[in-house]
Order: sequence, then structure tokens, then C-alpha cells
Amino acid sequence: MSALDADELDPIAAGTLSWLERTLAQSVQTNVWDASPELGILLRRQTSFGLLCVITPIEIDEVWHVAPVPDVLRAFARALRHRAAPQVLADVAPGWEFAGVSLFTEGWMLSGDVTDRAEMESWTATHNIKDHPDRIEVKMLSAVDRAGMHYLVQHARGAARSETSFVATRGHGDSNELGGRVPEALDSILDALLDAE
Repeated sequence: MSALDADELDPIAAGTLSWLERTLAQSVQTNVWDASPELGILLRRQTSFGLLCVITPIEIDEVWHVAPVPDVLRAFARALRHRAAPQVLADVAPGWEFAGVSLFTEGWMLSGDVTDRAEMESWTATHNIKDHPDRIEVKMLSAVDRAGMHYLVQHARGAARSETSFVATRGHGDSNELGGRVPEALDSILDALLDAE
């Protein structure tokens, strides 16, 4: 997958990605790990000072231990479609745009030494990535927005701040799409919330 270059992003997408990177950097600076996932609504407001972003948490803390994160997200999307979406959007303050959905979580990735995609896919088909000998713990902030952008900012445990990686792609069929179970589940939540507007 190749990400969009900074000059390919519109000012709002570039500002959102930059804000997500700074937000994750604040979490990395505390060096506290083993945090629970946090689902949130991404809000944006354009001001004379530039783009302001904020994440308003969606309180579903008691369910993260029940199933893997993508499964919890999909179940939440189904609940939104049935009845809960208007309640989630009721707290959006005047002057802020409901822009998307975000997820802060910790997880695992394979070290840069594992570059053989076939080897990685073979392993993950039958094993959990956290059991791989070349795994690295990471903090991740993922988001999808109503303009169809997918964002991912991640930082490996023990890495220098300058090694934080960030990616923005256009979702929904773009060849550069940032795919996977989490972005797909976030898209489902976003779609349910947009339907309730």
C-alpha cells in the first residue's frame, strides 16, 4: 500500500492527519502502556487560527474485554443502526462538524525485519500476531472521516518520537486504501452515524 503524499492531501485532511499525529505523540510521551481501547467521534472546526480537531469519547469501556476489538466495533455499529446513533450525536457542540470516527488502541505489528508479505500473511492466517517472535507493541490512532479518508498514526514501543509513522489514504475502493478489520469496522460505525443525521 502506498500512502498519499502530503501535497496530495487537501488542507483539511492534512490538518487532521497532523492533529492525529500530535495526539498520539502526547500519549507516547507518557510512556504508559496497557491502556484500554477508546472509541471516539472526531469533531472539526475551521477557525481563523486554522483547523481545530477534538475527539469526544464514546463510552463503551465495559465491552472491550468481551471480544477482539474489530468484533466489538462491528457489534457497536449494529447497535447504532438499531437505536443508539442519535444518542451518540446528541452531544456534538454547536459550531463543531461531526467529521468522523476514531479509535485509539494498542496492538502488535511485525518488525521492519519481516518484509516478506507472504510470510506475514501465512503466519497471521493460523496464529495471533502477538505470538510472532518478531512482534513489536504499538500504540495506534485510527480514524475515518466523512470525506472518505482513512488515517493511521502508529508508534512502536521504545522507538524515538521521530519514528512515529502516519498514513492517510482515500478509502472505499482506492487502490491505496488503508484496509483491514479496524478501518472497515470504523467505516460501518461512521455509516450508521451518518444515516442518523
